[in-house]
Amino acid sequence: MEGWATFFRLDESGETVFSVDRAMLGLPGEAFPYRASVTFEFPASWLAEHGIEAAEVPQLYYAFEDVILRRARVHVTHLIGTRTSQTSRTAFFCSSDPGLTGGLRKMAGKIEKLRVSVAETEPDELDQLIPSTIDMQLTRDIEVVLELQQAGDDPLQERDIDHMIVEIPDDRRAALQQQLTAMGYAIEREDGDAVQFKRREPIDLPSIHLRTRQLIALCETMDSVYDGWGSPVLN
Repeated sequence: MEGWATFFRLDESGETVFSVDRAMLGLPGEAFPYRASVTFEFPASWLAEHGIEAAEVPQLYYAFEDVILRRARVHVTHLIGTRTSQTSRTAFFCSSDPGLTGGLRKMAGKIEKLRVSVAETEPDELDQLIPSTIDMQLTRDIEVVLELQQAGDDPLQERDIDHMIVEIPDDRRAALQQQLTAMGYAIEREDGDAVQFKRREPIDLPSIHLRTRQLIALCETMDSVYDGWGSPVLN
């Protein structure tokens, strides 16, 4: 097991977060072949009907997930991923227990405060939880924007936004810099196999996402790695 990745899953416009995904990087192996998911649904109408405060919901599903992980005495069960939106949460499990799905359904039937469903998990569902390079960088874009906002940044002010590309092969360096210049960036400095460059613009998340996608695509053609961006705080 190699730790966890947390990232924001965006809608097709690339502007709105519709879920926060958390996935184990390096899934447990063949000793845990049985996979199942538990989905908790909590639309606003359901919460209002049952007199449940939205803030109470995470306590309910966290408690249930803890019970699932503690229930196994002979068989080991792992939580390997979650997907959380404003109206639902799905938790993905793997186990050495062939009765995993049936056991989860029995447990889910005892829950009264949330709508719960259990299903066997297909391999491609788990694959979708593992973030791609773009998933991870778009998440980092959002995190940086939030950090700037929390520091009192005025996003409307234009400023030099610094970017970095690393692991540039020697025979691609000149072509890469030519492409960056053609895309409107100014080269700031070279440092070993890395290049730092900038572009002057305000902090606008849709534009930042567009730049990220363009730069990752460029790096893929140049066998290089886009290492993200940064900005000073402007009040």
